[in-house]
Amino acid sequence: LRAIARRRMPRWLIVGAGLALAAGAVGATWSVETGRARPGTNHEAGPAGSDGRPSFLVIVVDTLRADHLGCYGYARPTSPVLDRLAGEGVLFTQAFAQSSWTKPSTASIFTGRFPLQHQAVYERSKVPDAEATIPELLRPAGYRTAVLSGNPWVTPEYGFDQGTDDFYSVYDERFVRVTLLMTVLKRLSLLVDGKMRLYNRVKYLVLGELSTTARDTRLVDEAIRWLGAHGARPFFLYLHLMSPHHPYDPPPPFDRFVPDRSRPPVTNYPRKSYEFFAHGAPLPEADLADMVARYDGDVLYADTEIGRLLAALARLGLRDGTVVLVTADHGEEFYDHGSFEHGHSLYNELIHVPLVLRYPNHVPAGVRASRPVMHVDVLPTVLRLAGVPVPHGLHPGAGSLLRG
Repeated sequence: LRAIARRRMPRWLIVGAGLALAAGAVGATWSVETGRARPGTNHEAGPAGSDGRPSFLVIVVDTLRADHLGCYGYARPTSPVLDRLAGEGVLFTQAFAQSSWTKPSTASIFTGRFPLQHQAVYERSKVPDAEATIPELLRPAGYRTAVLSGNPWVTPEYGFDQGTDDFYSVYDERFVRVTLLMTVLKRLSLLVDGKMRLYNRVKYLVLGELSTTARDTRLVDEAIRWLGAHGARPFFLYLHLMSPHHPYDPPPPFDRFVPDRSRPPVTNYPRKSYEFFAHGAPLPEADLADMVARYDGDVLYADTEIGRLLAALARLGLRDGTVVLVTADHGEEFYDHGSFEHGHSLYNELIHVPLVLRYPNHVPAGVRASRPVMHVDVLPTVLRLAGVPVPHGLHPGAGSLLRG
């Protein structure tokens, strides 16, 4: 496995990171106006925590498309909690990820830098020790920092524990190594079987009984426990949820959108594109509709778990002093441009992500901000609200979400 991990990664990943950087550079030239607030709202961002500083709860929902949320105009009621949260803060209608797969995208959130800067762009690579992450920058200022992850890429083995007091992962180191093996198996399986039956079978064996939804319940349980133990002092808590990630199979009653619940879920994709911007094979219309319906059910599951966490935040008396930011690492394709899943292109279904920010009495409520923003804007936003100096060397496009 170590030999596999050292292998040189395919050119499409390098090209993808380069295109993501280019997309971000374009975004750097756009307007920074925030939008219009409701009358009587306090526009000044300032201290609110017990010692005069805000705490931070950053929630990333893996594989969450912006256009599958009610607050972004989706018809199905998939996101009552996020819709309400958007009404209590700022919803950014044009937010973009720096990559269409987890590791480089999440690294950009943590570092405020683009993929070709932080270099966490390969399946074997990690966030370099030289990169300053949000937890590393906040901890010297007295913040308690924690990362809770349901994604096998967001683990200490890939550098996402830098600066954390507490790191909780659903997976241990062995699963991370299996993940590297699975990436090789995916390519080998594709060569001999367009539907990748071998890969999908092994994938389910590796995952075992712990579904993506079950992972999220476990993570939120741990987050609530952590807040109860450490919420009295300023904190930074990052939570990486997984419900909308394939395989899509929401438990009852979250399968309410599925047209025919007697149908088994689609577990084997038709031929999927693994080359950059290449096309795969389509699914029958009924199978595609079933797949999207199950994905939407998983979105509702994640939304419900977020609601449980926000309720605990309020119950613990932490609501008004905590900045809540919800986004996604990337989206998901349902044959919008000829393929499925993610990581193979930079179309909007993969990099246009939701982004909602709430900070009661300090950030205007009910605002829909239409200026383009990016994941690299998260780090400077957090630091400025915390009163911590923003480090030099960030890309010129990185700026505060609340600037303007």
